[in-house]
Order: sequence, then C-alpha cells, then structure tokens
Amino acid sequence: MKTITIKATKAPKETAAAGKSAQEVIRDAYEKAAGSKMTVIPARRNADDPENARKLRVCAYCRVSTGSEEQASSYEMQYQYYRELIQTNPRWEFVGIYADQGLSGTSVKKRDQFLRMIEDCKQGKIDKILVKMVSRFSRNVEDCLHYTRLLKGLSPPVSVFFETQHIDSLTETSETQIITTSMVAQGESEGKSISMKWSNRNRFQKGLIYPVWSLLGYVRDEDRKWAIEPHGAEIVQNIFALYLEGYSSPRIADILNQSGIETATGTAKWSSGSVCGILRNEKFCGDALCQKTVTVDLFEHKAIKNDGRADKFFHESHHAPIISREDWLLVQEMLNSRYYRKRSSRLKKPRIIMRGGMMGFFVIDPTWSEDDVDYLFFRPSDNTIAD
Repeated sequence: MKTITIKATKAPKETAAAGKSAQEVIRDAYEKAAGSKMTVIPARRNADDPENARKLRVCAYCRVSTGSEEQASSYEMQYQYYRELIQTNPRWEFVGIYADQGLSGTSVKKRDQFLRMIEDCKQGKIDKILVKMVSRFSRNVEDCLHYTRLLKGLSPPVSVFFETQHIDSLTETSETQIITTSMVAQGESEGKSISMKWSNRNRFQKGLIYPVWSLLGYVRDEDRKWAIEPHGAEIVQNIFALYLEGYSSPRIADILNQSGIETATGTAKWSSGSVCGILRNEKFCGDALCQKTVTVDLFEHKAIKNDGRADKFFHESHHAPIISREDWLLVQEMLNSRYYRKRSSRLKKPRIIMRGGMMGFFVIDPTWSEDDVDYLFFRPSDNTIAD
C-alpha cells in the first residue's frame, strides 16, 4: 500500500517589502481613476429639484400658546407670512395653513389643527410642512420625534422644515438636531412650569386670587378685586334657596334647564353635578380655598384633586359673600347628611338571618327611622310584611 504524505505549507507573510502598502494602493487608484471606464449613475432627483415637473404640495403649521394681544399679533404674522411665501413660489402648490391658537406645545392632544394636518399627510395630500421653529411644532421631545419619524416613514415621505433652525427632517443629520433643539424647548417649558407653580403658591399665600370667567356671580373690578355680578348672584341665591326648601340637585338642574338659564360657561345645560359644584363652593360665602387641584404631569395637563400632595391655602372672609355663612354651612350639613344616608342605604340593605339562634330576624341599619322601616317591610294597605 502506497503512503501519500501531505506537507503543510504556510501562506507567505505580507511584508512591506513583498507588496505595496495600503497607502500606495489608494494613491495608485486615484492616479488611474482619470483613465478608467467608470460611469456615474445619477441619483434620483429630489422632489424639490427645480427641474422636477411635479409641484410640491406645501402647507404651514402655526401655533401660539396664549390668547394675549402680543401672541395674537405673532400668530397673524406667521399666518400671513407663510401664506405669501408658499403662494409666490412657482415650484410649490399651496395646500393651506394649519393653525392652533392659545394652546400649549407640550402636548398635541388638544391641538385639533395639528392632528388634522397629520391625517392629511397620511392621506397623501401634503409633501412639505413649513414651521417657524421646533418649539412651535412641539415642546415635547417624544412627540416631536414621533411625528417627524412618522412623516418621514410615509410613502412618499413628508418633509418638515423648521425655518429658524434651518432643519429639514428628511436629511440624515436632522434627527440629532431635532432632539437637541426640542430638548432645549422642553427644558424651557419645564422651567416655566416650575416658575408658574412658585408664583401661584406665593400669590395664594397672600390672597392674591381673582374670580375666573367660569365662576358664576363674580367679576373682577377695575382694581382687580372681587365684585358681585347681580344676574349671576341671583341665580346662585335661587339655587341655594331651592335646596334649603328641600329640592334635590337633579330637580334644581331640571328647573334651571326648563327656565333657559345659562351656566357660567354660557351653556344652557345644567346637571346635578354642576348644581352640587355651586352648593359646595366656599367662594359663595366669601371664603377662598386655594390649590384644590394640582397638575402632576406637565405634558398631560391633567389636574387631579389635591389629596395632600401639595399645600392648600384657606382665606376666610376673603371677598363679599353672595350667600350668608349660616346658609352655606347648613347646605353643607344637608349635603353630607344625604350623602351619608345614601351610602348607608347601599351598604346596609336589610337581610334575613338564615341560621343560628337569631334565625328569622332582620338585620337593618340602626340609623333608619320608623317610617323607613315601615316603608321597606310593610304594605300600606294591610300592614302585612311585604313579599
């Protein structure tokens, strides 16, 4: 049998002397490039290219956060500026202006025009959105990234151009720029929120509070003090008088609705809850309890009942009362008493003991009166136990 021996061989080591260095290879490639047969295949033209026949469908988004005169002027300036800018560009087709006025930029939930614009983008009606700056689009980093990415992922993608920062959301570096800029805007909002809370807390401590537009019966006078508004005050007095006469809050709401009397917000729809809100409001007897609610999330803007997580400030005899303190306290006692009885009747329904030495006896609420017991257990006609 013949034996075959295979010898292992080593690959030659690559040394500087054996071949060219990487630097020399690169240098040679550049020197030979001029004479090579290489053809450049041009990239597809951008939709914004002037040679492109199709016009871009362009809109603008404008937003101001308050209804002040200064902000209203800013809003109008943005509106007119972008309308003229888009309509005078021969490469653009004017889609419209989407504008939210007097709304915060920390959340998009209540910005109807913004959300309508996004839906129109999804339906392929818009190619490009013009915005003054990132903070006008959103002061929330998460929202800003979510919507620019969503628009970028559409087919065809929708560009958002932030004019002041000169950022186009379709460029490769846009996301880093948007994150940085929106983080600054979010930080400004958080700083303003902290500053506002500090200011409110100090105003509340000193009793510097003013009637708001949704408080029936009060207005702010020329000296920024509380003044009684006769028409609204009369409605409040009638509500208290009816309740003290024994009318329930649902019945009072029905009377107000049938009479066509408007609420403080200008609607003619009263409910049991809105009536109880007036009956329980300490401001109508001249007192003021401040910071009943707190906002725990800057971006959700959701106010919750202050259950002790923040200080409250109570000012007795803060302003002129519409209801006497005696009547107000009596109404509170009636409300609490009715609430207690209502809860007790639900929690302690009569039941029969089925076994043991007390079998056959009824368990009832000891706070019930004899009339309540008679009504529940006996028929009025023959005084027999009801089935």
